[in-house]
Amino acid sequence: MTGVVATYRRESYPDATAFHAHKTPFTPVFGREQELERLHTAWTNRVTALFTLQGCSGMGKTTLLHLWLQQLASEYWQGVDTLFFWSFPQTDTPAIQRVAIDDFFRNTLSWLQGAEVALLAEHEYPLQLAQCLQQRRVLLVLDNVPCLHIAGKTELDVMLLTFLQQLTANPSSMCLLAGCPVMPDTVLALPNAEHLELEPLTAEAATRLLKHLGVSGEEISIQRVAQQFGEHPAALTWVASYLTHWHAGEISRADSIPIWYDSHTQGRASRRIMAAFEAWLEGCPELAMLYFLPLFHLPFCPADLQAWAGSRSLPWLTRWHSEPGSYENLLGRLQTLPEEGWKKAWQRLLALNLLTPCADGLHFELQAVVREYFMRQSQTHYPGVWERMRPKLILPAANQDMNTRLSSEQLAAVLRRRTQYQDWLEAETISGLIGEKLAIGQNTKAAIDYARQAVVYADLGRNMPHLQTRLLALAGLLEQAGEHQEAASLCEQANYMQA
Repeated sequence: MTGVVATYRRESYPDATAFHAHKTPFTPVFGREQELERLHTAWTNRVTALFTLQGCSGMGKTTLLHLWLQQLASEYWQGVDTLFFWSFPQTDTPAIQRVAIDDFFRNTLSWLQGAEVALLAEHEYPLQLAQCLQQRRVLLVLDNVPCLHIAGKTELDVMLLTFLQQLTANPSSMCLLAGCPVMPDTVLALPNAEHLELEPLTAEAATRLLKHLGVSGEEISIQRVAQQFGEHPAALTWVASYLTHWHAGEISRADSIPIWYDSHTQGRASRRIMAAFEAWLEGCPELAMLYFLPLFHLPFCPADLQAWAGSRSLPWLTRWHSEPGSYENLLGRLQTLPEEGWKKAWQRLLALNLLTPCADGLHFELQAVVREYFMRQSQTHYPGVWERMRPKLILPAANQDMNTRLSSEQLAAVLRRRTQYQDWLEAETISGLIGEKLAIGQNTKAAIDYARQAVVYADLGRNMPHLQTRLLALAGLLEQAGEHQEAASLCEQANYMQA
């Protein structure tokens, strides 16, 4: 799910359960009693300001969150004045992660304050949200929280980290944060925080889950399959889906699931069952959809894929006379699919649990394991096509007017976030703006430092006109500081680039 999942205000629903933006059945939780008790204790002790839930993809973090909230709702929201549950999109694309985090701050503030939030400077959102949460007892749940991987380390978005630092310094509400397989050290070091890492299910719990999902047969055989798939709830759910849809739930047919070996142990069980789905869907429109859906980084609806497929240019004859394994054949399966066929194919993907509904009930997304597997397979089977066909990401432009009104210190906070996401051209603009403000304030030394940074960022962004401009600006500052030789050298470089 992406976006607002659930909201609750005690003054609005004094005796009611939370309002869920979209009701979706979730896989029952087995063998997580201790984890549920820890969540409940953390909330009722009124000391814990941050509770992190971590574990690899498919370990059942989202399902555990929903079950705990259902328990709270059955107890008339014990101690909860306000609940806000937000889920981030499942994507590894940094630019989309940044936009999603910006959307979270704006939407959360608007809902808590009951009115549209005026446009704020970027660094003001986390501070204002932390202040809102200190005025009442709020349970803020964040699922699929994106983490960045920089120089081999896991990092949290600067705005999210700033918000958590403010929240944990003065605990009055609690933020429940789930998503990162490995929590960044900066989060683990925060005060008034608890951290829980989900482990695989026990063999007994995994066996109970398979039985509940419709798998039948000898007990020893069900236990053996549960062990083979690592007691990971998501992988077990897909195994049950595969067996019930194609083999009437008979556990003896689990031997038809392909053996899968690769160099990465994490998620290997899930990739194995994805290979089984791929084999059974060969030649079907559902497989073509799964190969193309990773092109959509943002949540999508059926009409998005249908319109995208219809807009692709294919020679008319290739739709009927293309090679079975060709890209034209793959796309042709969708372009010649009737409306009723689209609906049936989409419903089949939902029934197989390969699509995850978003909070609005209209859009969907692929779970990370599903997206990564079929993205790699489409690149393998149709080399070169995936990169050429991938749609360009369109992001909102930065608010330059707002930036010009910020102080140098405030702009430095914005700059840290731009460099974190490797948004080099925006970082170059902000760094240059900081240098200009410092130069006006007669702080020439610091202005030169930021002007040097602007040159580096323009070079990293591979924008030659901007690089030339930044070289000349740095040369001007160096001239003022008496560094005539370096200034002349930079001017020569800039003039050479123009030539």
